[in-house]
Amino acid sequence: MPRFILNNQEYDGHHEVHDTSQHCNSKTYPAPENQIDLGYYDTCGQAIAAAEARYPQADIDGCYYCTTCHTK
Repeated sequence: MPRFILNNQEYDGHHEVHDTSQHCNSKTYPAPENQIDLGYYDTCGQAIAAAEARYPQADIDGCYYCTTCHTK
């Protein structure tokens, strides 16, 4: 089961969810101090839902490079 993290800094106007089991482009992967551990989920969609529940005011999307749920 993949572990997901949330970037606590905005990237292109939103906060991105990253799948730590996939290779992310080093340009978009957050620095360790900017990572919020979301935990383990079966899908990226579940990780985004969890992030939105924890941070309802944030605009959250999946990372283009390491998730299948990138939409913005």
